[in-house]
Amino acid sequence: MNILCVIVMASAMLLACEDELARKVTSFRVNRKVVQISSKGDTALVSYRLVNPYDGEEVKYRIIHPERYEIQTDTMIDEFDSVYVVVDTIFAATNRDWLKVEVLEEESAVAIIAEKNVTDTIGREATVTLSYADLPTIDISVSQTFWVAPVYLTDRIIYNDKAVLSVYANDGKYTWSCGVIEKDAYNPKWTDEEIYQYDIARYQEAADAEGKTIEEYLDGIFNIKKSPQRGKNEEYTIGGLTPSTGYVVYLYGLNAYAKRTSSVYIEEFTTLAPGEEPELEDPDSGVGI
Repeated sequence: MNILCVIVMASAMLLACEDELARKVTSFRVNRKVVQISSKGDTALVSYRLVNPYDGEEVKYRIIHPERYEIQTDTMIDEFDSVYVVVDTIFAATNRDWLKVEVLEEESAVAIIAEKNVTDTIGREATVTLSYADLPTIDISVSQTFWVAPVYLTDRIIYNDKAVLSVYANDGKYTWSCGVIEKDAYNPKWTDEEIYQYDIARYQEAADAEGKTIEEYLDGIFNIKKSPQRGKNEEYTIGGLTPSTGYVVYLYGLNAYAKRTSSVYIEEFTTLAPGEEPELEDPDSGVGI
């Protein structure tokens, strides 16, 4: 009986020691290892769990960027169910400032912060490596999609006194503003905001002439049944141009509240000389006519 008691007590002590040892084992885990962030920029939280943390030790991180961006493809379907595949080969060095990391000890989380991606074809990638004391490191794969412009030009036909533009908009209800400035009067250092303010001034002048607020004026432009400045327009015409003159055409999203909703898209062109006609393409043959 005494021997049995000793065995039972020894077993109990062994189990107690194992439980105590298990309680003292330090572990470090995260709730996810893949983070995908939209092109608009955002903060993603990765929660971590520390069991039996060491005194004076902190969660640390480092950001590893690839030497080159990966080639990225994207598909877009228009209202006629035509599929456009955007493919770009990237050889540029990475921008290492787009991603930041903060360790939030009170929340037991790591904040992964990505700036807005304003490039139109470059998806961004990085690896955030978390470490704690001498435990194995944890790699978190972070990716951000590229920015798809909500409105842009797809084609143009230039005459000596006008330009006929093809405007693409991702949304059929998306409203936009388009205009031209003579190249000699255009300052390449203008910001998007300065171009927008330049444009708003002409809308305000037109609204004043009709005795309307700018919101009332823009509402009348954008919300008529067949607004030329809403959704796609393959024959948006800007007239009154001077022959043999360089122009800058600008395009950006604008709503009826006079708020800019996108960056400014810019192209240059030169009108034809007097009497000169553009070489148009035959859509059936692909040959100029």
